[in-house]
Amino acid sequence: MAPTGPMDIVGRVAFARPEHGGRQQPLVREHHKCVFQIDGANFDCLLDLRGIGSVWPGETKSIPISFLMIKLARPHLRVGAPFTLWEGKTIATGIIESACPTD
Repeated sequence: MAPTGPMDIVGRVAFARPEHGGRQQPLVREHHKCVFQIDGANFDCLLDLRGIGSVWPGETKSIPISFLMIKLARPHLRVGAPFTLWEGKTIATGIIESACPTD
């Protein structure tokens, strides 16, 4: 599923190294689906890696992120709020750098 509209937030994302429980392989596709955890809630999200390229474990990058159910996620999306990315285990932690205005 590729995004069809603007991203909902930009997050500064620090991917964990394998020895710290992170992924063994880099993210290499244009989009990556995972679970976004914030304030004790979980939301399906899509990382937009177009223009960023591969993201290796141990790297930190600013990444546009969109949500499958933005109306449910939006109340939690505050600039400066910490979050984690999860796929069976925590693969990254981050901070929301910017959020798109509400509709």
